[in-house]
Amino acid sequence: MKNKKTILIIAIIAVLVVAVGLFALLNSGNLQEKQQSQKNAAVKIVQGEKTVEFNLNYLKGLEKTVFNATVDTSKAGPEEKSFTGVALAAVLKDKGISLDGAQEVTFTAADGYASVVTAKEAAEDKNVYLVYERGGKPSGTKAEGGSGPIEVVVAKDPFSQRWCKFLMQIEVK
Repeated sequence: MKNKKTILIIAIIAVLVVAVGLFALLNSGNLQEKQQSQKNAAVKIVQGEKTVEFNLNYLKGLEKTVFNATVDTSKAGPEEKSFTGVALAAVLKDKGISLDGAQEVTFTAADGYASVVTAKEAAEDKNVYLVYERGGKPSGTKAEGGSGPIEVVVAKDPFSQRWCKFLMQIEVK
């Protein structure tokens, strides 16, 4: 009886090890792309078959907006902070991406996190920004302990739940 339990436990552990290894292999497929995206501060915008890219230097060359938004984390209560960035709608327009007929915009981070806003929210004035500074300082990369180099801030989201750090891709659907 004891041997059967031991064999069963070993078999379960083996299955779990194989499953974890398989998931790690599947998730590491575009690890180099993610690392390169962060290193180059590059973001892809995808709409159907169309893909365009921009980087931090491009973003800094556009008309910037300095605005306040409420940051609410599990570690601290709501706190108003200053951000510098560019309205998402302005970047999409400049890159030839239309929100007309779109339903939603999905933001994907280098760490796999994704958040979604409606196309209406994305087009709304003073709402969705591509941010590169917090409190007047660069957002910084994940390796530097930052939240960028480019991140998404939804200014009218009172709980900052749909923000996206380490932005890597924007998909307009």
